[in-house]
Amino acid sequence: MALKDRDTFLVADHWGDVKSGADGLFDRDTRMLSHFVLTVGRARPSRLSCEMTAAG
Repeated sequence: MALKDRDTFLVADHWGDVKSGADGLFDRDTRMLSHFVLTVGRARPSRLSCEMTAAG
């Protein structure tokens, strides 16, 4: 998964976690975050689903 806003972008897995390798939060080509795993308490949150549709 990749999210982008101007010069800032996030590369993460389908859970939104940043684990290693090319994953991370980048701003102007500088890695600002290299590891992030979301938990609530000690449990993983439920994953919501969505679909992307093309505007037409």
